[in-house]
Amino acid sequence: MAKRHTELFAAWSWICDECGREQWVRGIQLESEHLPEEAQDLLEDASWWVMYPEMVVCDSCETKFYVKQGIDDDAEGWEEEI
Repeated sequence: MAKRHTELFAAWSWICDECGREQWVRGIQLESEHLPEEAQDLLEDASWWVMYPEMVVCDSCETKFYVKQGIDDDAEGWEEEI
């Protein structure tokens, strides 16, 4: 029997503040060739980079959340959009 293979993808996990269930969302993978030169310099030898999404939706209760990774300025005005 031939060996079967699959590909793994980077993902982010989070806990829904509304229903408390663990959630997973696939990361956004960028190839270094698609990044600006400044970002390529920071990454150096990395061949790809994973970004987190701007917004996530709970699969269980369908509550929407904007992602905040310690940058307060990015979250400004989001409350009105949800």
